[in-house]
Amino acid sequence: MAKRYGCPKCQKTYKHQTSLYKHINHECGVVPRFTCHLCNYAGKRKYHLKRHYMCCHKIQMRTVQYQQLV
Repeated sequence: MAKRYGCPKCQKTYKHQTSLYKHINHECGVVPRFTCHLCNYAGKRKYHLKRHYMCCHKIQMRTVQYQQLV
């Protein structure tokens, strides 16, 4: 079985140590601050909100429109 790298805060595990570092530095314990004005979605990264708009609401956003929403 391949080695897994576990987060000491939330016990989430990853195959790669770099993925764990990204999780610890950008995800774990970080409060979502980018919110959708159309539903109750909240994301921790601006890119996640943009992806949410495109996937869930079928809105293609240009950079100018996107920056006005966040």
